Amino acid sequence: MTDQELKDLVASLAISQVETDKQIKELWVKFADTDKKFLETREQIKELWRRFWDFWNTRWEEVENFFYRYLYNKKRLWNIRFDNVERNMYSLKDQEHDIIMINGKASALISVKYKLNKEYVDDFVNREMEKIKYFFGKLWSHHKLYWWVASYIIDKETENYAKEQWLFVITRSWDNTVVLNEEWFLWKEF
Repeated sequence: MTDQELKDLVASLAISQVETDKQIKELWVKFADTDKKFLETREQIKELWRRFWDFWNTRWEEVENFFYRYLYNKKRLWNIRFDNVERNMYSLKDQEHDIIMINGKASALISVKYKLNKEYVDDFVNREMEKIKYFFGKLWSHHKLYWWVASYIIDKETENYAKEQWLFVITRSWDNTVVLNEEWFLWKEF
């Protein structure tokens, strides 16, 4: 390689290095812009989630409120009359009961769901009932305890499954509620 070829090579490498440095700087600017857009998008997603949860919580309160108002005004489930109807009571640490109806001889626990499914029925029967029976057994050992689920939306298969698990099932019917259990339904007292 001649001196001139070597000088040309060094000059081209220097030009290449300057161009590479320029491209790297442009790339960092693009990264910074992308990072800024990512952070903006992340904030927008957080805001959407917040709005979604606000909407869902409002919807959930609407469902629970619907059943509570109906049961509070009626003070009757099936053929049982109740003196008190309470809402959002806690029996054990972090165990909230949506609606509780009480008279001198019986208590009814109503768990409210927007859409009832088999998984919730299983969870309610297998886990929640044990906790509730423990608490109410100590508090009202002379009471009969009835289990109800109330749901805005319930399909026939889930309705039948809940009944097989000895649960009373309530759903909405326009601006009213309806008990889905037949009159001959034999319930289990706990």
